[in-house]
Amino acid sequence: MKTRPVLWFLGVLLLVACRSGDRPPDWDARYVPALCTRAERLLAEGDREAARAVAEEALALSVSRGDAASEARARHVLGLVDGSPEELAAALRLLEELPDDTGEWRNRLVLAELSLASGALDTAEAHVLSVLDETPGWEDIGQRARAEALASHVLASVRRRQARPADARRHERWASLQLSVLPDAELRALRQAVAQALGDDHAALREYDEAFRHHAAAANLAVLLEDERALLVAARAMGRDLVAVDRLTHAMDHAGRAVRIARDLEDWRTTEDIAREALSWLDLHGEPWDSARRRPFQQALAEASRRRTEAAPAAPAGDSTPRGG
Repeated sequence: MKTRPVLWFLGVLLLVACRSGDRPPDWDARYVPALCTRAERLLAEGDREAARAVAEEALALSVSRGDAASEARARHVLGLVDGSPEELAAALRLLEELPDDTGEWRNRLVLAELSLASGALDTAEAHVLSVLDETPGWEDIGQRARAEALASHVLASVRRRQARPADARRHERWASLQLSVLPDAELRALRQAVAQALGDDHAALREYDEAFRHHAAAANLAVLLEDERALLVAARAMGRDLVAVDRLTHAMDHAGRAVRIARDLEDWRTTEDIAREALSWLDLHGEPWDSARRRPFQQALAEASRRRTEAAPAAPAGDSTPRGG
């Protein structure tokens, strides 16, 4: 008689398994955008491989459902993960074809970023402002902070391109303030970009102590994100901040870090530029020609020049056929 409870339990499991397939009518319509949001968040947190996997799933489902808005968001994530201009261009085309009443704020901010990348500043500005016009009425403080942080960062980029640095700094500071409302682990990629931009803004005003503070924060976030390219940019900026206030030894340390990253990335043009810049700092400070501090940058410069020469296409051989008989 002990078999009855077992059979009853199996029957319940079977019933639950059957009923789990009864999804709400709008389940797909909600699931695919949720996947896109998940992919965007993973990318913002620096988990590029997980972001790619989720975005690929979202792309397949959105294409099968004919959901252009979700397809654009998925292609946007894949374009950022893979550095693919084709995916980004496809996302822009899809979003541009959406009806004007498409109100999803993420779609408009993606479109703003893509418009900015293509040089359409007025279009980017219009999409960002359309989001910022709505956010004051939102009750969800976290959602409002996320939207305003990203929108303000994009708007700051627009203002820099429009040669309006004071407005750019104001919007970037607002982005930073909104990010402070959120947990530290959230939107790390955006935090890194905002910190780098704030550092660059202060450096442009020759406020080098503040610039260094923000650039150091950007470098720390780049390490957490395992983003070597962002770390390269931050380390190079930190070296410039320090050399501007006559802290040559520490500046050379950061320049050395930057040149090592550039060599690891096999970015030989950047390697050459950093090495030349660091050597020029030593020249200005009267560093002896046989100084040990020169050697790593001289070696990097020599390697970069050699690699770039090897990579250059060979000149076509001249016509050696005798002329004139």
